[in-house]
Amino acid sequence: MAGAHNLVQQEPVAPRSICLFIDNIRSYEIFRRFRSQIVSVGMGGIVGLNYVPVHHYLDKTAKDDDEWEDLFSDFQACEAAMVEAIQKIRD
Repeated sequence: MAGAHNLVQQEPVAPRSICLFIDNIRSYEIFRRFRSQIVSVGMGGIVGLNYVPVHHYLDKTAKDDDEWEDLFSDFQACEAAMVEAIQKIRD
């Protein structure tokens, strides 16, 4: 392999574990499903996630309006934590 001698071997990153309350498992699974829907603004970085597919998914899966609102609110909390973590890494 050409140039392989220039590769720097990095230490493997240990997987991080999280603990969730049972009530938050569904919300977290929705966040994980759509976490790749990142919206960025040029050099300004990440501003959040694209809500269009999330709204579509919640419209089809939420039992009622209250559950829809609860799941979306939890999703936004996960999104805010993700954006904050990425901004800390960038700084």
